[in-house]
Amino acid sequence: SVSSVLSLAMVIVNLLIIPVAMFYLLRDFDGINAKLVKLLPRRYRRQVVSVVGEIDEVLSGFVRGQLMVATLMSGLYTLGLFLCGTPMSLFIGPLAGYANLVPYLGLICGLVPAIALTFLQFQDWMPLVGVVGVFAVVQMLEGMVITPRVVGDKIGLHPVVIMLAVLIGGELFGFVGVLLGVPAAAVLNVLRRRTVRRYKDSSLFR
Repeated sequence: SVSSVLSLAMVIVNLLIIPVAMFYLLRDFDGINAKLVKLLPRRYRRQVVSVVGEIDEVLSGFVRGQLMVATLMSGLYTLGLFLCGTPMSLFIGPLAGYANLVPYLGLICGLVPAIALTFLQFQDWMPLVGVVGVFAVVQMLEGMVITPRVVGDKIGLHPVVIMLAVLIGGELFGFVGVLLGVPAAAVLNVLRRRTVRRYKDSSLFR
């Protein structure tokens, strides 16, 4: 009991501390960046700042792309569940779409309540086939069309590269690899472009 109370207290403390810490971090972010830049060797300062700026731009595009994917999935889920007659489809659809920012969480947060509410509404198994079909089709579109097209355009990666990054990341590092596979591939792509550009400007290439 004491352990449970302490764990709950730590969760509450973290929920209070994290927003405060983020507020001060965002407020002083530019100053922190300026101090870190001054610590860089002057010979490499401009080059490092340029690389980090390009990586920051690519990762920002990745985040915007993920939010766009979640918005599109929310609309598809909502429309599909509404056509299936699922109660609270206007709530479950966005919940499943934005929860999909964490891989597979959208299925858990959306499919389970959608099936339960649809069964309670119709007291029949057939409507559940439609609900499962909606989630299967949207997940297939997300993995094969939406994410490769939208996120790939934002970060400059080919759709096949994105799928390979997710598969390889998941195979090597599990759930964390699925989350970080595409951002890591985007960073490597920035470094690759700069390496190729530097090679073509060198006397060796010319």
